[in-house]
Amino acid sequence: MSETVIARRFRGPNHSGNGGYVAGVVAAAVGPSAVVTLRKPIPLETPLTLERTAEGARLMQGALLLGEAAPDPGPDDAPGPVPLDLARAASARPLIEDAAHAAPHCWVCGPHAPPHALHIRTGATGLAPGAGPPAAAVWNPQPEHAGADGLVDAVHLWSALDCPSGVAAMAAGTAPIDAQYLLLGRIAARIERRPPLGAPLVVTARAAGRDGRKRFAESAVHDAEGNRLALARAIWFEIDPARFEGVV
Repeated sequence: MSETVIARRFRGPNHSGNGGYVAGVVAAAVGPSAVVTLRKPIPLETPLTLERTAEGARLMQGALLLGEAAPDPGPDDAPGPVPLDLARAASARPLIEDAAHAAPHCWVCGPHAPPHALHIRTGATGLAPGAGPPAAAVWNPQPEHAGADGLVDAVHLWSALDCPSGVAAMAAGTAPIDAQYLLLGRIAARIERRPPLGAPLVVTARAAGRDGRKRFAESAVHDAEGNRLALARAIWFEIDPARFEGVV
């Protein structure tokens, strides 16, 4: 059992933790491959308890269960890589425009996040169906993203796998992207290799269907040479805009 605090800089919506970052915090108690279920919005700057259990780990606020992780092999498949120049071009024209961003301070994708945030802006690749993933972005890891060993910390790889999949899920919807509100419910990920700093990484994502309010999406992180580093499959939930605004 240990105490943990999700700092404000690691927010998704303005008043709750980024789902991918929180998932990475909880998954760290399980291993490099896990499935994390988020039960409640994660409060910021609040002492929380991370407990190891026989099944994995759980994040608690007093007696309230916020999230839990269990060992899981992760997805069998994931979006493949795209060339670095194509990912850069996609990031230069993000699918969610700055003025329409529902979580502008998001640690992963927010246009107004602090300079040391991930700043992963997901755009369309323009690739035809079957020719490659429809969405991609570039991530330039900063020194603040490194673990004690100098490699990119796994918690930030979990973070990077999060928002691009949500953007891909929204882009596949029928409503305008800025009229859709999704929150991460579950993410199963596998961290295959933690890269060193100093080179850009490519994140790719694609929608993987829907079931009622549930949206499914897949994402992956590759190095600039196309070698896969991490992959994930996520379940997002459509929520009412008024409820989203309650956690923003």
